[in-house]
Formats: sequence, C-alpha cells, structure tokens
Amino acid sequence: MPRFITIGIVILFIAALFSPCSAMQAVSGGQATQKDKSAATSLNTSSQSSVQREVVNIVVDRIEDGAIYSKEGKKYQITSSTKVVNNSKTGSKVKIAELDFENGNLVAVIIK
Repeated sequence: MPRFITIGIVILFIAALFSPCSAMQAVSGGQATQKDKSAATSLNTSSQSSVQREVVNIVVDRIEDGAIYSKEGKKYQITSSTKVVNNSKTGSKVKIAELDFENGNLVAVIIK
C-alpha cells in the first residue's frame, strides 16, 4: 500500500510541473505568491524618479571626431562619460548601433 501512495505523490508532482499554474503554487498548496512586476510598472517607476530613458537604433555610417553618424545623416556626440561597446563582427558591412539616452544625454553606444 505505501508503494501506491509514493507513486501517486510522484505522479501528482510531475503533473504539477506541467500544469498551467506555476509549479510553486501547486507544490505550496496554492498559497499566494508574489507576481513579477510588468514592464509598464517598471517604466512608470523610473519616470517617477525623473530619469527619462530613450533607446534609439541606427544604421552606422561612420564614427569620427568624437561622434557617431547615422546613414540618415544624424550626428550623435560621444562624450568622455559615454560608454562604448563594440560587439560588431569583423568584416561586417552593415553595422547597427543601439544608442541609450538618459535625460537627453548619450550614456551608452552598443555597436552590433
């Protein structure tokens, strides 16, 4: 008889892992768990602290004289406080850059 109980518990545990509810809720007996905050909530929190963030993706034309130029002709000034990360592959003809702005200042450039 104890063998059937053990097999039953194992089956219920495995079923809990594949059920639509999370396995933690099934194992903990359905107790309330903290849900993840949505991205919208996180953005609202950051805007309340008066930090305006913006991410712009550009196709890079060239980088020279302390600035990065897009194919559309826009110029983005790179300062000493701007973090630049070059993740581009050697020999790639088209380079994409992700520009991160905080309060209108360019804080990071990631070249892809």
